[in-house]
Amino acid sequence: MAWVAAPALAFLLACVMLAVALAQGELRQEAHRRVEILDADLDQLGAAGSPARAVSGQISLPTDPMRLSVLADGKGAAAASGDLLLSTQARSPRHGHVVQAGFDAHGLWERSRPALPLAAAGALACALLGLVALRQRRSPDDDIREGLQRALARGEFEGHLQPIIELASGRCVGAEMLMRWRHPTEGLVGPASFLPLARATGLITEMTESCFRRVADQLDACGHLGEGFMLSVNFTGAQLMREADCERFTAMARPGGRRWYTVIEVSETDARDPALPPRLARLQDAGFLIALDDFGTAYGGTRWLERLPVDLVKIDNRIVATIGTDSVMRPVLDAIVLASRQTGVHLIAEAVETRAQAAHLRQLGVSCAQGFAYSAAMSAEDFTQRWLPELIREEEGPRTLSGADRHPVDA
Repeated sequence: MAWVAAPALAFLLACVMLAVALAQGELRQEAHRRVEILDADLDQLGAAGSPARAVSGQISLPTDPMRLSVLADGKGAAAASGDLLLSTQARSPRHGHVVQAGFDAHGLWERSRPALPLAAAGALACALLGLVALRQRRSPDDDIREGLQRALARGEFEGHLQPIIELASGRCVGAEMLMRWRHPTEGLVGPASFLPLARATGLITEMTESCFRRVADQLDACGHLGEGFMLSVNFTGAQLMREADCERFTAMARPGGRRWYTVIEVSETDARDPALPPRLARLQDAGFLIALDDFGTAYGGTRWLERLPVDLVKIDNRIVATIGTDSVMRPVLDAIVLASRQTGVHLIAEAVETRAQAAHLRQLGVSCAQGFAYSAAMSAEDFTQRWLPELIREEEGPRTLSGADRHPVDA
């Protein structure tokens, strides 16, 4: 709206200022002209007496729409100009009288009225130019949004799956869906380069749904799913608080209507929002499992965990990384394990990279793990072919991944 109104108002303001300037100039010119006329008349009447007697008091000389007054001196000028919007004065250098010229509201309107159609047409033209400029204006966010929308329409976003391994048996019991962009020129792009933009532009929900739909179709077609298999999907607190988005995803995910569970992951920081736990409880009632992601970085203790409707807790990678070190955060892992025993919540360790870490977590009683020690995220088709028909053999140990395989886990 500002792009349309501002040019029109600016043009009208410029017209008003120009009209005032022209009127002021006209008043000044007329006042000086009247002074010259009166001086000439008084010069011819010099024998009649002084100028004060010839011009006594104030003489009004109405000139429609201009008002003119002749003053014997300048003392009555302020009173004479009381109802004038614009006024100017000219003093005779020889006789001392003052001529005042001015416009009151009616006079200024009458003088300016002929130019109003032109001013209105100019304001309309400026408004139209502003509208054209608004339509052509492009911000970086517009370009980003259009790029993501085009990629979404072409199906370039893919849901890759990173296996979740049961530590006690080495069995693949689930997977986390991590988003990737199969860019037409840059190849497979990790989430760090586009997820913040997707959240900022509000396209993250559509992208998540598109990826989930294709992954779900792949899992539904797989005959090797173990009992209780879990597909974990990341959501922000803002996404979960939008009623329409939740209802649409629930209808698409069909919790309870598949051979596997859908797990909704929400970060520990978002879960602290007082408005979110009731929504998580509703999603739980609808048939979803709830996982608390990145747990440990803002650790709040057992009492806080007891108040949250969660089924799974995912230990943050920074906590897992303290295993085998003397980090001051090392005791946090033990506290998380103790809290899970007290609340009955199952634990999943994220970003497990070594066999030693996996063995330590299993010894502590952590249920499951995921990370490069087992596999990077891969396409849903590759995942079903590689992980679902077979078990992980512990004696093989963790495999080593090249740097090219290492995508951010928390996507």
